[in-house]
Amino acid sequence: GGSKQMVGISQVAPHIYQIGPVGHVFDDVMVYLVTGQKVALIEAGPAISVPLILEALQKLEIEPARLAYIIPTHIHIDHVGGAGLLAREIPGVRVVAHPRASRHLLDPTRLIAATRQLFGDFENELGPIHPVSEAQIYVAQDGETLSLGTEELKIVHSPGHAPHHLCIFDMRSRGLFCGEALGCYPMPEGNFVIPGAAPPDFDLELYLETIGKLEKLEPEMLFYSHDGVGHQAKRLIQLVRESVRAYADIILPAMRGGDDSSQITKKLEAYVSSIVSRPVELTCPRPVQGYMAYFERNGLAAKGS
Repeated sequence: GGSKQMVGISQVAPHIYQIGPVGHVFDDVMVYLVTGQKVALIEAGPAISVPLILEALQKLEIEPARLAYIIPTHIHIDHVGGAGLLAREIPGVRVVAHPRASRHLLDPTRLIAATRQLFGDFENELGPIHPVSEAQIYVAQDGETLSLGTEELKIVHSPGHAPHHLCIFDMRSRGLFCGEALGCYPMPEGNFVIPGAAPPDFDLELYLETIGKLEKLEPEMLFYSHDGVGHQAKRLIQLVRESVRAYADIILPAMRGGDDSSQITKKLEAYVSSIVSRPVELTCPRPVQGYMAYFERNGLAAKGS
């Protein structure tokens, strides 16, 4: 768009800033800066958000050369789309990747094809997806700690939303950058969290396993990549576990009964509305598509089964 977007910056912990929303089309995508002697950017947003991120660094008087790491939680365009472009701008930075994600950073052909399938010709709206050079990719193992000099970030492999999803645990604030591993975002009422299911790779079993794994870290805050910061981490983790199971309990019987995705969405809307006590419209089709793909892949959804 021609209009100049002003970027919102808010301090969410003494050393952590939330920047966003940066997504343009994804109007709820947030990125975060963890500032130590060196700095880490959690999520890169789509490429269209790179100027906003650079502008935020300038406003916070952070020299781009201090940026040591870009850490996308996973390889979907709203989280990683801008990583290649940013890495090009800042030669010293490393893009941190799950072992299963590094090849998609090096060669984003499959990511571009999958994005096109979901969003059509996305480049005008979201910006292109550039590869990251091999020298700038850092593959992080589960449980590994990255140092920013004065701050430490623990990398936690967290499959389910995608096989290559990772979360980042900030040791000082005990804040967890949870990507979409603990749902997308809580409803304003605070008593329901939308499950972080998306096609093509959502895995219900792994998603529930990951929730248990992240719960053991005992985080005090959740930094969601969509929408914002959750303060009652323990309760929010319990809520996402409930909603992930509830969605499954609604979607699977509906599929077996021959419902299509719009009929299933209506059933979910009725369920969520009953919990938050107001009419809810679920406009994003991706969670339903994610569950349906999972049940089909596992041969669970045959009509009349």
